[in-house]
Amino acid sequence: MTGPDNRAAWILPSPNMPTPETATLYPGTALFEATNMSEGRGTTRPFELIGAPYVDYRWAEALNSKGLAGVTFREAYFQPTLSKNQGLICGGVQVHITDAARVEALEVGTHMLVEAKRLYPGFGWRGDGGRWMGLLSGSARFAEQLDAGAGAKTIMDSWRSELDQFVRDTREYLLYNGKR
Repeated sequence: MTGPDNRAAWILPSPNMPTPETATLYPGTALFEATNMSEGRGTTRPFELIGAPYVDYRWAEALNSKGLAGVTFREAYFQPTLSKNQGLICGGVQVHITDAARVEALEVGTHMLVEAKRLYPGFGWRGDGGRWMGLLSGSARFAEQLDAGAGAKTIMDSWRSELDQFVRDTREYLLYNGKR
């Protein structure tokens, strides 16, 4: 159940997790912490607003053309008050959840990263050559594939068999039969 479904009051686990929507998107949009793009820290919608000074309207158009389940993207401009791109006007997107039950956050984040790299020569790692992406994703594979120009499907397919094995290995220990 999402927060509104269970009628529980949302209590911020972090200043950068202000809404249940943020928590839904975080597993995918947190990957932007490894890049030179702002993940919206220092705004009222961290991990929902993503962008950089070099981003324009094309990113929202490209992402909306993917038809990703449960989300839509709105062209957005914002000025982070802390962290990367602090004080600069950033173009980017605001990720809007249209159906929380259908959102696959890692799929959303992966498509966002692939399209940002494809569209913007200024896109890059946050100064560590992709090392931080390895820490966030669990291996160097994601960064290597993105750097090599792999598409979102190729990147996601590369972890599919490992994910399926994890689901099989842990199924008997789950208290609730939720989606993976």
